[in-house]
Amino acid sequence: MNKVLNSALAAGVLVLTACGAGADDLKHAPVEELTEQAARGDAEAMQELERRATLAATAEVGQADAGDAEAEWQSAMMSGDHEKLDALVEAGNVYAQTHAASIIGANPAATEEEKASARTLLEAAAEAGHGPALYRMSEDHLGPSELYPTDEAKALALGIRAAEAGDHEGMYKTGIRYQYGLATAPQDNALATEWLEKAKAAGNRDAQRQLDELAANSG
Repeated sequence: MNKVLNSALAAGVLVLTACGAGADDLKHAPVEELTEQAARGDAEAMQELERRATLAATAEVGQADAGDAEAEWQSAMMSGDHEKLDALVEAGNVYAQTHAASIIGANPAATEEEKASARTLLEAAAEAGHGPALYRMSEDHLGPSELYPTDEAKALALGIRAAEAGDHEGMYKTGIRYQYGLATAPQDNALATEWLEKAKAAGNRDAQRQLDELAANSG
């Protein structure tokens, strides 16, 4: 696994957008990209940099040792130390596993062996109930496929699991699918509203727009 991960990191494919993270989700964006956006006055990029710095500080004072997997991962990301990231993957850190799988999947030059390793990492994180891993698997099943064959029914099921695990993107996409009857979901305004309300409460910035559209169409 070390060889596979190091190869992916060396390719420099650090942005997760190709594996389902939309422009709304800054959590996995490279520090350099966030810094550039913050320098242009992007308040959300500034907030994300502050959040990462706090997590990194938490890890540095030893609090991450108590089980804060995200703080450990963010600390390694902030350091730019690929060996630390690799060690977290090997140790079963779900954030590191999902990140590694995603950058492998986003690499158009990834080999079948690397893709198989990425699937193993995502599925291990998903088995542990990690919402972002479930969400990325859901998005990949919608195609164009990078790691999984297109399967809309699986995409819906995995998206619901991601939503139930607390992933705000999973909540939002599940709401959208019920709102419009997408990915084999029945059109159901009640379920759409339920998931979009949860996504909004979890911090999703697009959920309110969809809720407004639902309210306008039902009036």
